[in-house]
Amino acid sequence: QTALCQHGHNPDLVQTITGYGDAGAALVADPLTDKIIFTGSPAIGRKVMETAAKHLKPIILELGGKDAMVIMEDCKLPAVVPWVMRGCFQNCGQNCVGVERVLVYESLYDAFLADVKVKVAALRQGIPLVTCGSDADVDCGSMVMDAQLDMVQELVDDAVKNGARVLTGGKRAAK
Repeated sequence: QTALCQHGHNPDLVQTITGYGDAGAALVADPLTDKIIFTGSPAIGRKVMETAAKHLKPIILELGGKDAMVIMEDCKLPAVVPWVMRGCFQNCGQNCVGVERVLVYESLYDAFLADVKVKVAALRQGIPLVTCGSDADVDCGSMVMDAQLDMVQELVDDAVKNGARVLTGGKRAAK
């Protein structure tokens, strides 16, 4: 609200409501809710769409797409690589609109890969709340749930089994 006020906007322009499925269902069904923006699974997205359609309420759904970043031949790699790193690793990769695939022109592939490999290998994982402000600052926290980490490990293992190369990491970090 402070940010809205500082920029000359009504502090009530945006409201945040936390909760689970029951809170979300109530918001979608409420006639006072003007628009819904939902990020989540296709199954819940269908429920949101069905309920919003009853009220002709506009919605935006982001349902786990395969968000790609395309690195074109005329780009300046030093300027682009930080955005690739942020897009891929923000919130430890647990960001519904994060970069999931990077498509690089063949002429840039080797230079891109060399630069990104060094930066990924240098990422520091830890508990940000414990290490914040100390000499042990971290770049990435932990995955939110063990089940999610298991799923990611299965995806990595499957990719390797089908020909992918792991250049750094690829396994669960030691506790």
